Amino acid sequence: MNSTCLMMPKHGILSMFFDAFSSKKGSWKIHINSCGQSCCIIFPCCYFTGKERDEETGYGYFGARYMDHELMTMWLSVDPLADKYPSVSPYAYCAWNPMKLVDPDGNEVAPIYDKKGNFLGTDDQGIQGKAIVMDKENFKQGMSHGDALKKNEGTKGLEGDYAYRKLKKHYDGLKNRPDWDGVVTRDEGIAWAKDHPGALNHPTPDNTLYINAAMLDFGNITTSDFENGVGKSSAIQTLNLGNFIKGLGKGKVQNTVYALGRVELFLLNESGEVRVVNNEATDYDWNTGGGGIRNALIKCERAMNGLSDNHGFKTYYYGTGKVKK
Repeated sequence: MNSTCLMMPKHGILSMFFDAFSSKKGSWKIHINSCGQSCCIIFPCCYFTGKERDEETGYGYFGARYMDHELMTMWLSVDPLADKYPSVSPYAYCAWNPMKLVDPDGNEVAPIYDKKGNFLGTDDQGIQGKAIVMDKENFKQGMSHGDALKKNEGTKGLEGDYAYRKLKKHYDGLKNRPDWDGVVTRDEGIAWAKDHPGALNHPTPDNTLYINAAMLDFGNITTSDFENGVGKSSAIQTLNLGNFIKGLGKGKVQNTVYALGRVELFLLNESGEVRVVNNEATDYDWNTGGGGIRNALIKCERAMNGLSDNHGFKTYYYGTGKVKK
């Protein structure tokens, strides 16, 4: 952050000096031997962010964006998710709070870790974004983003370098998950279940998938199907005959009804905005039971894909979806 001048180990002997105001891009790094004499001067490629500097420009490359470390640690391009945070500059690094937030790639805030670098889950904004660090006791899956930020202790809350490296390794792997984009297709759900046998009976934050309700298509479900009305949850059979026929072709309807079947939806208002109620009904499994259409499909899927009661996993739905009026 161009504010550190000196670095030294616990025994107190100066080991590095940083010239933050050098005319060269990037600070000078002077190694000092045990006698207190400078022994070499080099220009390292990485600093406190752990990202490599470009040799010609001195900019740091974070994957999603480049950063100018000398210009108030600002990004050089607009945050791709800037419209979600209109009160924050789209060029701001860690929302101007680098002591509290970890931003390895320049996206939004959501995945949450404990002080040992273990993945705990997400707030109510999904799996993408800057990492938040908090006491495990303070975490609740799907907690509001505001509450997560209040409890965030940032990188200084991590218990040493090992915890940071563990967090960083896990964070870098999030983009390889099928729920990274908030969508889980039928094929992705089957593959995940087969790769994680027994996950439904032994759920963890890592074998749970996090799905964005805004990306769902409820097909022919309308507000009139909610027998309990606005402001309450109602049991909805998304896998009805009409949606089954419409879902025969791959697409959002198939992904939605295949995963949900009969589920509780909370009707937020008369315009049709809904939230998925997370409970046992949102388990992603191929267990028999429910309606006739579902049972026929389950038997077919089991036979074709080698699925059994041992295959299935927990899901957590976040965000707001919409049904027809």
